[in-house]
Amino acid sequence: MEEKFGTQNQKFLTVSQLQQTTTVTNIIVKLVSQDLTVSSGTKCVYEFLVGDETGAVPLIVSGKLFKKEIFKIGSTISLVDVQCQFIVDSPTLILTQFTKIQQSEKQLKSVQTSLL
Repeated sequence: MEEKFGTQNQKFLTVSQLQQTTTVTNIIVKLVSQDLTVSSGTKCVYEFLVGDETGAVPLIVSGKLFKKEIFKIGSTISLVDVQCQFIVDSPTLILTQFTKIQQSEKQLKSVQTSLL
C-alpha cells in the first residue's frame, strides 16, 4: 500500500506482514484503545492497541512523544520509521524520536482487534 507522506510516496505494511526480521517499518493503523498509562516521577509511557483489517498490535509511546491531537481513539495514523520488536513472539510497535507520524489520508473503517 502507498500513501503520500509529506512530499514523498511511502510504502506501508499491514499488521499481518510484520515478521521477526522487521525492525523498522512504515504502517497505517487505527487507534482502537488506550490500554495502559504508566507514570513514574516525570516520566510517562502510554500503550495503545492499534490495528488494521489484518490484525492488532500494541503501540508504545513515551510521554515526550505523545501528542494529544494525534493520539485520539478512532483516528487513523501513518507511522514512518516506527520500531518493531517481537516480545514473546508477538509484534509490538514502539514510537521513537525518529518516527514520523501524521493523520492518515486513508481512513480505516474495519479493524481486526485480535492481537497477532
